[in-house]
Amino acid sequence: MIKKYFALAIILLEVFKLCVSGFLYPQYVKNYLPLHLCSFAGFFIIFEALFKNNKVVNQWWIYIFLFAGILGVVSPDSSYPWFNYYLFHALIYHTLITSYALIKITSHEAVPSYKGIWQSTLFIAITLIPIYFINKAFGSNYYLINDPQGFPVTRLIYKYASPFGQWAYLFAMCLLGFILFHIIYFVYKAFKKRST
Repeated sequence: MIKKYFALAIILLEVFKLCVSGFLYPQYVKNYLPLHLCSFAGFFIIFEALFKNNKVVNQWWIYIFLFAGILGVVSPDSSYPWFNYYLFHALIYHTLITSYALIKITSHEAVPSYKGIWQSTLFIAITLIPIYFINKAFGSNYYLINDPQGFPVTRLIYKYASPFGQWAYLFAMCLLGFILFHIIYFVYKAFKKRST
């Protein structure tokens, strides 16, 4: 039941965001389609509300969506002014994602595995390819491929990697993600060993 409530909230937030974009800023609708990494978390909340628990998806919640949700809450896009609708939407949306991931982890529905690191890396690699071409075709910036936007973490990576080219920036982003996956796994193993 909780999953279904989360799924309903995610759908309503996304539909309302697209309506606001369509009425007030129609020229920017292409930038707010649900194709960001955190948007995929919303899709999988809906998927889990309709279908049974999936072990592979659980790993994505641990390694990808939890971290993306936390980053969206503690390090929001600073390119928006305060009291802006999109900023409030992003904070609420990422809070929902973070809360949902924590519920799955604390209830032991999602348990980190080393295999999950590679499953999560593969998910990003596979989805990165079509997203890259969508960005090229429409001039969008899904997955922050072309520009770090106003996120402090991605701006820092872009600052030091972009002088070597766009692919250096993408490689640095992927490398950071892969390192973070390992940190999450080994922190979990350390806590588990300590509790036993």
